[in-house]
Amino acid sequence: WRAVSPGCSSGGNLVLYVGQTVPQCQELCVAYGATCVGFEFGVDYGGGSTYYKPGDCQLSFSVDISSCDGSYYNLDFYIRPTPPFSPPLPLPSPSPPPSPPSPPLPPLAPLSPDFIYAASEDQLRSLIMDATADISIYLPPRADFKLGSQI
Repeated sequence: WRAVSPGCSSGGNLVLYVGQTVPQCQELCVAYGATCVGFEFGVDYGGGSTYYKPGDCQLSFSVDISSCDGSYYNLDFYIRPTPPFSPPLPLPSPSPPPSPPSPPLPPLAPLSPDFIYAASEDQLRSLIMDATADISIYLPPRADFKLGSQI
C-alpha cells in the first residue's frame, strides 16, 4: 500500500466504515474486491472540514488525488497495490447500514444559458456567497454531496 499523507481522492466513494485502523481498512478494501483501488483514512489534521473523523475508512474506486486537499478534509489516502491480491475476506456490514435503492430520478429540466459549473466545494461555496439573487443548484443523479457545515 502506498500512503499519500495528507491526501484524498476526488469522488469515487464506495462504502464508509467508522472506528477502523489502517490495517483493518486495508482488509476491508481487499474484501470489497477489485473495484476498491484505495481508501481515505480519517486523521486529525485540524482541517476546516468536520465530515471525516479519525478512524473513518472511506473505500474508493478512484485514485485521482490531484484535486483533493487531504489537510482540509483530515484524510490520508492509501493506494492499493497491483495484483496479485490476497483472496477476498468476508465483508462486514458497513456503518451505517446502506439505504434502500432510490427510485430513478426524473430528467432535469433544461438549464438556462446563465448556468455556471462549480468544479469544487470551495468554488460552489464562493458562487453561493457572491450570489445577488436566488440560486438553484443542480446535481447529477446519485451525486456524492455532503454538507459538513452551514454556508
